[in-house]
Amino acid sequence: MRMIDDMAGDHAIHGWCDERFLAVRDAFAEVHLGRAGEREIGSMVAVYQGDDLVVDLWGGFRDASSTRPWERDTIVLMMSVAKGISAMCTHMLIDRGVIEPDAPVARYWPEFAQNGKENVLVRHVLDHTAGLCYAENVPPGAVFEHSVMAEALARQEPAWRPGTRSGYHMLTQGFLLNEIFRRSDGRTLGTFLREELAGPLGADYAIGLGVSDLVRCAEFIPAVAGILDRDHMDPSTFLARAWNGSPEGTDFSYYNSTRWRTVEIPSANGHGTSRGVARMYAAFASGGRLGGVRVISEAAVDRAIEESHNYVEVVMGRSYHQALGFLLDSPPIVTYGGRPHAFGHHGVGGSLGFGDRDTGIGFAYAPNRLHERIENGPRARMLIDALWSCV
Repeated sequence: MRMIDDMAGDHAIHGWCDERFLAVRDAFAEVHLGRAGEREIGSMVAVYQGDDLVVDLWGGFRDASSTRPWERDTIVLMMSVAKGISAMCTHMLIDRGVIEPDAPVARYWPEFAQNGKENVLVRHVLDHTAGLCYAENVPPGAVFEHSVMAEALARQEPAWRPGTRSGYHMLTQGFLLNEIFRRSDGRTLGTFLREELAGPLGADYAIGLGVSDLVRCAEFIPAVAGILDRDHMDPSTFLARAWNGSPEGTDFSYYNSTRWRTVEIPSANGHGTSRGVARMYAAFASGGRLGGVRVISEAAVDRAIEESHNYVEVVMGRSYHQALGFLLDSPPIVTYGGRPHAFGHHGVGGSLGFGDRDTGIGFAYAPNRLHERIENGPRARMLIDALWSCV
């Protein structure tokens, strides 16, 4: 393992890298030099190959003014990377027989069976075909109140016949899954993650931070255009309504608030290190076991990553090879280098985590400065290309 203590322009890069994966280190330096075509402020990348941490790099700055260096234990908001981690937790419940993917949601949450939702299945929530891609009649800031969002989703009518179309449940998937967890397991999804997945694996990632972790957070620096620019959206569209319940205004300062960081929104507000995300994906990519800890059966992992559909989802018009909670390789929107048995999830702005069943690889990249694209973007792509050149 080679220790890294180097400079990429004005950015210090630290960590270590197995000699076999030095191309990833070189690509990380290129990203910090801006040679991917996008400016980097601070970021981290990690790769596990089975039990072995073969890449663990971080560099740049935690803040927009570039005054606070990124540290080894810096954590950052990874947005929808949380959907893949939430899928892991859900498949663990399925594997234990606590819930069934083909059971109606109302079996666990009786109040949900209103306005034509009697036949909405757990799998429809996982693969974004439930027809609940937005919450109706919720006030600004409702995302901070789980009960308000859950009750609204229980009352409303699906926007289409469940199972027949896909529409990215950008925020709502997290509230739906969290309520299923509360009703079936008795714990919130964030608590389950801490006690049954991240904790046993020693993975530094959480949905709903404790107060002691707030000092480790990098500043989240969003792009003001693209899918975050609600001021210029047609309010009748699915995309505009998908933001229902978010705080008013478009300065996005709430993403750096204590309230956002400590609440549980399992589709959007997971914080952690790339090392933590890569470790969880490596466990699933290795058949559910890592470092002597088994979190899920191998058969359950293989069922979890089977393709569910390949619809063009109607919220942003993106074509996904969709599994139950995970995204499969779906170029150009999300790609893991063309690997046929890779699975994961990206986050708006460039973050990405995935695993690969063929190699036992777990990968994660997390920047604090977002881009305006609706796909992986060139920074992640440069790192992924370098990764597969080494395997």
